[in-house]
Amino acid sequence: MTPDNANSPTPDWQPDILGANYTQTFIELGKDPDGEGRIRACLVRYRPDDSAPADPEPLQPFADRTAVLWVHGMSDYFFQTHVAKRYHEEGYAFYALDLRKCGRAHLPGQTWHSVSDLSLYDVELGRALDFIRAEGHVRVTVNAHSTGGLVCALWLDRMRKDAESGAGANIEIDSAVFNSPWLDLHVSPAKAPVYRTLARVLSKVRPQALLPGVSQGGYGMSISDEHYGSWSYNTKWKPIFGHDKNWSWFWAILEGQRRIRKGVDTGVPTLVLHSDASAIGGEYSTALDRVDAVLDTRQIANRTRNLGRYARAVEIPGARHDVYLSEPDALERAFAETFAFISATEPVATDKESHR
Repeated sequence: MTPDNANSPTPDWQPDILGANYTQTFIELGKDPDGEGRIRACLVRYRPDDSAPADPEPLQPFADRTAVLWVHGMSDYFFQTHVAKRYHEEGYAFYALDLRKCGRAHLPGQTWHSVSDLSLYDVELGRALDFIRAEGHVRVTVNAHSTGGLVCALWLDRMRKDAESGAGANIEIDSAVFNSPWLDLHVSPAKAPVYRTLARVLSKVRPQALLPGVSQGGYGMSISDEHYGSWSYNTKWKPIFGHDKNWSWFWAILEGQRRIRKGVDTGVPTLVLHSDASAIGGEYSTALDRVDAVLDTRQIANRTRNLGRYARAVEIPGARHDVYLSEPDALERAFAETFAFISATEPVATDKESHR
């Protein structure tokens, strides 16, 4: 579902900060259309030694595996090594993309995660697919979290339209898993038009001005091992209280969500995972360990129907906002739902199945 490109890149894989078996390659994107100099994205690959005798059955060659492209959320980057390991154990090749101005890809002087139009991300997403193709993979599934879910839903819809207009495809995207995607603004219907009007005006007259309001950090504290959680990550790249947000970025989000409300079609089987309860905002309490403390899960479930006829939502009891950072029981349920879904969307007979 991406136009054919005869000039596929040759990735320059270098050691990644996550250590053994992780490498990274930067995707140079040229001049920032939003005026913040040179921009880049970063693709991370998890590739244990194929020859390691880890299983009585021979491991399937890495290039022959279906690839997974992981896309993070806002104020975020890829650090979930337990997810990469689990995907590999299930027979998939794992890649993760740090988007422009996020995580590994951020450059000095740039506004963290800021972008004026979500469609600009199509460039690095498409280039990431080209890099994955250069590794030998011909099938891909996308796993995207929160704002990344919004970005990828719109991207897949645009690729579907391009394919239907006659553009060729060099990689087949089999499926998409959206992990608590941010598909709507979690305010009352009465307040939503006010937010849109304010954002539309300020994105034009004061695009770099910061939005009022500061997170109380409850969600960040619930997951970080520097506070009450179990997960270790770089809090400069993923701050406990989140990065500041400007009006230009906020208008891009609202425009993306408006398109979702009108209805899109990812064109592939799409699984939407989310918690069974929300408790948005506030300071940390133990209750936040088993709810979505960022988004309204009812909105997520309701908006899933706007993703096309192939989309369905599945509730994960006791899950956090990032369902893959949940407590052990909810995490295992999220994994089980993920792999059951992806397996069901793959071709009936594949080489991978014979090597499991």
